[in-house]
Amino acid sequence: MRHTVRYHPNALRSLSRMQHYILEQSGPSVADAYIQDIMAYCAGFADFPKRGTARPDIGPGIRVVGYRRLASIAIEVRQGTVVILSIFFNGQQLRL
Repeated sequence: MRHTVRYHPNALRSLSRMQHYILEQSGPSVADAYIQDIMAYCAGFADFPKRGTARPDIGPGIRVVGYRRLASIAIEVRQGTVVILSIFFNGQQLRL
């Protein structure tokens, strides 16, 4: 069964902060490419929603998936929908 992928407002804010940080460090083409790549990766949850590690210590039903050793993606699978809850730079504390 193919799932719908949607972004929680916290995840969209995280992406915006990431893009701004990368823009300052590496320029617009690198920032845009990174954000496009991470969003393409997240789109893959439609076909493989149970990736990552279950993290009941963060919350019931929460899973965390690493992305390119640079970020962690917190997701929740709900009845045919994968919700991208937040995206964290590595080194950030995982809190929802």
